Amino acid sequence: MATLVPVGHAVADTSCFYASKKDDGDVVIFDDCGHVDETGFVLSPEHRDDVRFGDDDLACVAFSKDNAFWLHRDGRSIRTPFYDAWCDHFENGLAIGKVDGRQVFVDEELNVVLTPDFDSLGHFRYGYAEVCNGPFS
Repeated sequence: MATLVPVGHAVADTSCFYASKKDDGDVVIFDDCGHVDETGFVLSPEHRDDVRFGDDDLACVAFSKDNAFWLHRDGRSIRTPFYDAWCDHFENGLAIGKVDGRQVFVDEELNVVLTPDFDSLGHFRYGYAEVCNGPFS
């Protein structure tokens, strides 16, 4: 069963939300979407054909605020920060991804292109990006 997602996040480890083809691109929460593992996530087969991908072959799939992923049409995924009810956006061809608990920069093919040694990254603007190390409170 599907329901429209209010501002918030999926309620269980196997629930997720994404833009659904059968719901005209509305972001919908689904039960038994799949599961998150150490390499990313595994989307259940019945959901693979329902995910609406953008022109860039990417879709945002979120299991929770801490388990949001950019999913490529070919099945690759990378964890990404979750802001304002959606995955981090791409700016100047890069988005922020997460690998081993650290933030990295990824391109639109989900390749890690920069691995700065900082806890928090900002987007590149005018050739520079804000970076920060914790602790954060």
